[in-house]
Amino acid sequence: MENIRSFKKIKKIIGVFGYGSQGRAHALNLRDSGYKVLVANINDDYSKLAKKDKFKVHTFEYVSKNAEIVFLLLPDFLHKHIYDNYLKKKFKNKLYYFCSTWLFTIL
Repeated sequence: MENIRSFKKIKKIIGVFGYGSQGRAHALNLRDSGYKVLVANINDDYSKLAKKDKFKVHTFEYVSKNAEIVFLLLPDFLHKHIYDNYLKKKFKNKLYYFCSTWLFTIL
């Protein structure tokens, strides 16, 4: 339990890439737990839902520059592109959270 309590004391900016079923659940839970959450998503129905949920929707570039922890919650086929173009160089020595079933076979 002490590890959980000490983690909650960490005040990092968390980036959530994607606002689909997983991204929305993570973003809402993190925000409700007191974390600052930046949402990155393309302009689609999910970005409209994020705005309805009172999130400002940012570009992937903006979130990759400003977040200290990133949750990559996009469809698997986009992971390599997002990693190569937004995270690889800008996010060295930072924490990633990937949600995938086969991601590590393509990176």
